[in-house]
Amino acid sequence: MMEIWKDIKGFEGYYQVSNLGEIKSFKRKIPKILKPGTSRGYKSITLVKNKIRFLYTVHKLVLINFDKDPKPNEECNHKDHNKSNNNINNLKWVTSKDNMIYSYKSDKCEGLHYRPVVFINKKNEMTEYFYSVERAEKYYNGRVKYIWGRCNYNKKNNKHIGWLFFDEFQKHLNELQEFVLINNIT
Repeated sequence: MMEIWKDIKGFEGYYQVSNLGEIKSFKRKIPKILKPGTSRGYKSITLVKNKIRFLYTVHKLVLINFDKDPKPNEECNHKDHNKSNNNINNLKWVTSKDNMIYSYKSDKCEGLHYRPVVFINKKNEMTEYFYSVERAEKYYNGRVKYIWGRCNYNKKNNKHIGWLFFDEFQKHLNELQEFVLINNIT
């Protein structure tokens, strides 16, 4: 695939992004390809404009500049599950729910505590998804028993905030949708 470069929206004349996931700076006389850092396993880059720093993930810059802006509930999905592969052919916009399902169906069991979990904040928004309790524990440097225990406690007490098993969260969403349909709530 031939590499194509485009100005980054909002940073025209300062930075460009390529369809292969490279970022180029034009802040000096000689353009320079920047080396991204990593944030939560994803390649990320800090862009500076008018002395203000902006942190972006590379995959979002590629999609926004080569595909389209996301709809409010869309996230970037890496088709091959490789967070470092930011080639435009490997990226697509999907809903948060589809991204979770895609991740859940594609990942393999990794131990006794294999059960997808989500974290729901007080605004009833899903802020975290892990395809196993072990993954959540590794990410937060916590104890598996704590997250597992919180999920079981919330299930037993019919609570829908905090750590939940993903299947319980889906069940709760389905119940809410049925309630809305039955009661004609718009």
